[in-house]
Amino acid sequence: KQFPSHVVYRTGGSVVHQFGQINCAVACPFGHITEAAIERARAVLEQCKQNVKELTATLAREGHTDVDVLQIFDKSRTLTAQFYENFPVGNFAYGAIEILDNDDNIRKAQSALNRLTEVEVSTRILTAAAQHPDLDRLSFITSALECGFTEMKPADEMSQMILRYIHVTGEPSAKIKTIIALSPRTATLNFEKFVDEENQKFLWHGTKAVNLLSILKDGFLVDPQNTSITGRLFGDGIYLSDAFQKSVNYCVASAKHCRYMLLCRVCGIGQNFHIEILGLFSE
Repeated sequence: KQFPSHVVYRTGGSVVHQFGQINCAVACPFGHITEAAIERARAVLEQCKQNVKELTATLAREGHTDVDVLQIFDKSRTLTAQFYENFPVGNFAYGAIEILDNDDNIRKAQSALNRLTEVEVSTRILTAAAQHPDLDRLSFITSALECGFTEMKPADEMSQMILRYIHVTGEPSAKIKTIIALSPRTATLNFEKFVDEENQKFLWHGTKAVNLLSILKDGFLVDPQNTSITGRLFGDGIYLSDAFQKSVNYCVASAKHCRYMLLCRVCGIGQNFHIEILGLFSE
């Protein structure tokens, strides 16, 4: 069956909603900030961090002069200008911009940049679809994702297995609107060599609705610098769970108040490491 359009449109609405949640309001047409511009802005922030460290070291050094300090502040202003050349914002149209010369301002800029990174793939695909009015937008988006979609029937064996899995892992009251089988091209090709592995499990992964298009296009990415962290209790990595109730806490709803959960076929899990006392791990 055709992939239900409401999923794409609701995801698109979530992308627009996410822009409203970014601290620094982006002052450019929707979808016009490219991945390359984001990476350039990220590189400038790294220089800003080093500049702040240099300022701290200079102030702590005996015999430093005002000229030394002013040179560092001057570099901060130059780097700030370079950052906003790649990441234009509208909050400062009638006032001074925040100079990236301290950790707090850099953290706020990093947070805004991270959230923009989350939706960059989505905005790129959605705006490209809008620029081709001669093509069916839904077909264009699904083709760009390079992902197969099959809406499953409630009576299907897999659908019943999933519903039982939801029930026995802590969320019997969940209202399931649609179950869709996904087959992302890259992930499917990568999984082929493991398809006959015996050590496989189906595990849940909760995520923001706004992240869906990016995950379907590029898969899961272990890169905390490029994402807003929703949960990282045990360090960097891709978090999955065998309990629906646990993963559903990470499912941030879309603008239409729908939540999306991924059930992933995982292989090569290896040995399990059981933590008896959480405090020992945090040490």
